[in-house]
Amino acid sequence: MKSWNKGWLRTTLPGVYESEGDPGTYRVRVRVLDLETGKLREANRIQPGITLVVADKMRDGLRLALRERVARRKVADFANDWLANKTPLLEPHTASRYNDALNDHALMKLGHLQFDRLRSMHVQNWVNWELQQGYRVATVKGWFRVFRTMTRDAMEYLDLAQDPTRRVHFPNSDGRSERNSLRVDELRRFLAEMRVRYPHNYALTATLAFTGLRFCHASALRWEDVDEKAGVLRVSRKQVRGHVGPTIEMEAGAQRVSPSCSAAHDLTDAASAPVCYQSSLATSWVDLSEPCGNSSHA
Repeated sequence: MKSWNKGWLRTTLPGVYESEGDPGTYRVRVRVLDLETGKLREANRIQPGITLVVADKMRDGLRLALRERVARRKVADFANDWLANKTPLLEPHTASRYNDALNDHALMKLGHLQFDRLRSMHVQNWVNWELQQGYRVATVKGWFRVFRTMTRDAMEYLDLAQDPTRRVHFPNSDGRSERNSLRVDELRRFLAEMRVRYPHNYALTATLAFTGLRFCHASALRWEDVDEKAGVLRVSRKQVRGHVGPTIEMEAGAQRVSPSCSAAHDLTDAASAPVCYQSSLATSWVDLSEPCGNSSHA
């Protein structure tokens, strides 16, 4: 028998022992497995002048308290594990953005808190502080979205009762009144100037304008991705900072684009424009045999 158990008699309850020399004095010992470390955590308590029934209730309470203590983790600790698990599944650029949003911003203000103690007030204070440093609303929202994604996973893994990213508010705008888009006539003038001033970039620019593709996808297109007869453009790769690789599952697919009738002539002209790279296509978004209408995704 182990030395810690010397002088104690086993009872009918696992982990509950009664003193040999002092009946009515019980020792309660519970152990809980820490899933993060794989090690057992232990708690002991000696209580005189109680019954076995009371000792049983004390054991249940001690086990519950120990489980809660084991499950409690700091935001920074969970974030480090979360990033380690997420990074291999992300594009390098996305992984870098996640790391910057957490380590250079969110964790600076929230990392020391216990996750089960984190509340929306703490998150709101962090958001307000970032805005006070002069960062744009859109920039801080991007960091917040990364933190919110991690928090949703923490709610599942740590069995959290509340979502601390709910009821967090942002200003409506940065106070700028200018539009962030071009009207049809403005787009036509813009593309006309692009064709004259920057002919090598015209085809790619027109592709972006009339397909709505992101630059990373449009700049990785190849001629074999285009089916002119079917009016289908297939997106199967992306270019990030000069590196071309496959798209993730949710990005991959085929897009059918039927531009408005008034744009058809412009799109056809763009197909003959010089291109700087073979991947910069201008024939990818039009099939004049297709009826004009709204774009749809195949």
